[in-house]
Amino acid sequence: METKKKIIQIVISKLIASSKRDRFIELTKQMNNWFLTQDGFVSYEAYENNLNLADKIVYKNKESAKRINKMFMETEIAKEMLTLVEPGYSSFIGENINL
Repeated sequence: METKKKIIQIVISKLIASSKRDRFIELTKQMNNWFLTQDGFVSYEAYENNLNLADKIVYKNKESAKRINKMFMETEIAKEMLTLVEPGYSSFIGENINL
């Protein structure tokens, strides 16, 4: 049985030493609420360890991922988040592999 493929985005970032974790988490909550209003968004999860933060975002398809990402990067939420993380964060977008 073939499962319909979803598009997954994984973002790994690290807070700038002077950044306040609480503010970043508040912005993450705002980002999740923003995603919930977007057609083509499926789910969001956030993770952290003592070095990095990771986001897992699931979209219905490639077109939704591209459109939503472009729109999000223009929001004030994204602009402020980028001031709190070190440059060079990594982002991966791909399809799930049916095993």
